[in-house]
Amino acid sequence: MFVYDGILRDWRWDGTDDRSVYLARLVRDLELSPAPIVDQLMGDEDSCLRACDVLELLALAGSDEAREGLRAYVRRGDHWVRVLESVSAGWPAEWWEDLGDVARARIGGEAELPWFCEPWTRFGIEVQSRPSVTRPSLTRLSTADLLTLLADSGTEDATKFDALRALNSREPSEELIPLVPLLGTPDGRRPLPLVRRAVERLGTAAVPAAHGWAQDERAWLAQLGADVLADHPRPEALPGLVEELAEQWAARTWCGPDRTARRLARFRSRRRRRCALPEALLAAHPALA
Repeated sequence: MFVYDGILRDWRWDGTDDRSVYLARLVRDLELSPAPIVDQLMGDEDSCLRACDVLELLALAGSDEAREGLRAYVRRGDHWVRVLESVSAGWPAEWWEDLGDVARARIGGEAELPWFCEPWTRFGIEVQSRPSVTRPSLTRLSTADLLTLLADSGTEDATKFDALRALNSREPSEELIPLVPLLGTPDGRRPLPLVRRAVERLGTAAVPAAHGWAQDERAWLAQLGADVLADHPRPEALPGLVEELAEQWAARTWCGPDRTARRLARFRSRRRRRCALPEALLAAHPALA
């Protein structure tokens, strides 16, 4: 089956695309069994993590087989550390918090301590160069409570990270928008982790505020605002996007046209878009027609 083969084999040179989302949707929409993907977890580390990415998404889409397959792998698999770190970042805490006893029993067999804080500090497991501090789960808090934590200047960055992760597992909340300028690192040089993802999930709702962000003196906020506006272009941006995509195509920019093409594809008028695009691009990418 081509879908399973697409998960097993990876010809990307840098891994920067969302193939796991595409592949998970194919498995779901074609009503394929997750079992062969669960079996792929037993391969080498790269193969295991590719399967993990797809299974995580299938579990979030409602597949009990995918969820239990990953949980079983954490109990027995060779690359369980990376898998547990991955699922803890993408799943609700109640899906993996009960694996703490497994993690504490198995971590002694690893050659070195893990680097990331989550989920290890929550389990009371020491990480490299960081104190072992267990933080309470925020998943049971309401969305309003999570937003209150983010708005409070006294909330630690680690707690804000947990709050953002919890919010990103729920329906997007427009009440987050006025808080975005407050969610930078203490040095003002970059956004806190997961802020960009939270803003992307807001879609066009973030566009009005993004006009102000794009003018901000803080480089990270100005860049975030500019990216939101670029991801939701107005009709007058069409010629510039077409020119940019044509230049990237002519230069054979590796993976470069991806974001430009997605921005261009947002235009609802297929006829208008088709008339503006070079024939070579249309022939190579029929989805743009």
